[in-house]
Amino acid sequence: MNNQIDYKDIIDLGFDVLRSEDEVFFNQYGYDYKIFTYNLSEGFTLDWCQVERVCKLQRGNSEGAVFYEKILNGLDEVKEFIKMFKGTNKDPNKYTYG
Repeated sequence: MNNQIDYKDIIDLGFDVLRSEDEVFFNQYGYDYKIFTYNLSEGFTLDWCQVERVCKLQRGNSEGAVFYEKILNGLDEVKEFIKMFKGTNKDPNKYTYG
């Protein structure tokens, strides 16, 4: 099964993007490293890797420790998790999928 998800789909879903200054990464790949995350609820996030183009469901704490991680099976499963957690975050404007 192909787990890869296109950049455009991640952006369309409303993932937050954090640009990271990483000269080693830039010299290897030719573009800046970015961190793509989607906060589902307290302790649960989606993380998309721009190199592998896969999305992971992560459970962790506010200090950044990850206790659980699962690679999702493509765009449909990402949308399913966003829909499942819809409305559980304190920011009601965060979720637009559904």
